[in-house]
Amino acid sequence: MSPSPEMSMSYTNAPYGDTASPSPEMSMDYSMSFPTMAPTNCLSISPEERNRRIREAILRNTETTEAQLDDTTSPQYQAFTFVCYEDQPRCPDEEQCSFVQRYVMAVFYYSTLGDAWNNCNGLGGACIPINANCDPANAWLSEKNECEWCGNRCNVDQCITQITLEDVNQSGSLPDEIGNLPFLERLELEKGTITGPIPNSIGLVSNTLVFLDLDKQALNGPLPDELWGLSKLSTLDINDNQFVGTISEDIGNLEVLSFLQMHNNGFTGTIPDNWAGVSGLENAQFENNNLVGFMPATLCDLRPPGGILAAESRFALSASCAICDNENTAPNCCTACDN
Repeated sequence: MSPSPEMSMSYTNAPYGDTASPSPEMSMDYSMSFPTMAPTNCLSISPEERNRRIREAILRNTETTEAQLDDTTSPQYQAFTFVCYEDQPRCPDEEQCSFVQRYVMAVFYYSTLGDAWNNCNGLGGACIPINANCDPANAWLSEKNECEWCGNRCNVDQCITQITLEDVNQSGSLPDEIGNLPFLERLELEKGTITGPIPNSIGLVSNTLVFLDLDKQALNGPLPDELWGLSKLSTLDINDNQFVGTISEDIGNLEVLSFLQMHNNGFTGTIPDNWAGVSGLENAQFENNNLVGFMPATLCDLRPPGGILAAESRFALSASCAICDNENTAPNCCTACDN
């Protein structure tokens, strides 16, 4: 029988927005360290049995399918290989913020072609602080806790709350498993060539996601209906992509939305007239799409007292000049327009 581990604990300030609660850092006196794993008896089982349990835990707790795990070209297969054979030995516990979380972050890495990132990739290249969320800089897929990989932040329970990776040469696509980070609050992936749609699984973080910044990528397709169920979303920044389709009336369900950028895409139809409940909206940009019609009254009515020309106003609303200057658009509704 293995001896019981000796545990030491120190506290540091909790990352991202929580200065009141300390964040524990744990170390255990094993023959090797397991930074995201609670002690269990799984180290005594055979590698084959451990890998079987890992596979079952992944299939039960993530959006990953059996076909993806069997496809040797898939990001899911690569992530499975990483946690089974390349990472430090870990037990397939089913705590979302331990083993499963590490697998999900590995899927994200491989799905966005992490080996080609120009900073903190898993191949041993340059890894320098690129923002406050990457200081100190630790490479992805390193032995460090995934909370410490460049761009990530966690809460006091070591659950991922933030991924901020901007202008690091990301490409590939966003995996469905992004929805299996149940405490995710901020996803910031600006400037790259990520293609494909926003996955429907974004709806799985409807009670936590506050900030979604995916601008200046190459994302395409229509926006998923699940996007309009993100009840805590305050920022939706998806400009300069290749999105198409209409803007759903359900956008009015985003009642705490304050910042919206949808310009420079391929949206069609009209701007929906369902903004009365989005009372805190301060910035909305729709120009350089294929939209028609006029600026709806419920959106113009969000202008602060004193009108948009009031010195104290931060309100900004823009669309094509054909929409802003339409006779059915309220005078002085738009703060700017673009031909």
